[in-house]
Amino acid sequence: MTVIVPVRTSIAAGQALSGPVASVGYGVCLLLLPAAWTDAPLTLQGSLDEGEPAAWTDLYDHLGNEVVLTVAAGRALTLAPTLLLGWRWLRLRSGLTAAPVNQAAERLITLGIRPLA
Repeated sequence: MTVIVPVRTSIAAGQALSGPVASVGYGVCLLLLPAAWTDAPLTLQGSLDEGEPAAWTDLYDHLGNEVVLTVAAGRALTLAPTLLLGWRWLRLRSGLTAAPVNQAAERLITLGIRPLA
């Protein structure tokens, strides 16, 4: 039986980027947005750093398109567990790389992760 583990991160008030989420060995398969959300899509950054991440990169698919998740306040999304596979660390961004959207207040985001093995 696969166990889904909830992991929480937040985007601070007046900011667009979340804190880092360790993801090595796990597949992110669920995402739950808070009931209050300043309207914006969700994009991602990844890091391959061991230990505390320092070097972040914006995530794009193999066709050169930014990975964009269409989200809304209180919405839950199911993601393919391989979508973010391979990254040691993830950060969530409110808005696009070229147009980040600062959240009006602190926003707690829950990710559902599952072990890959």
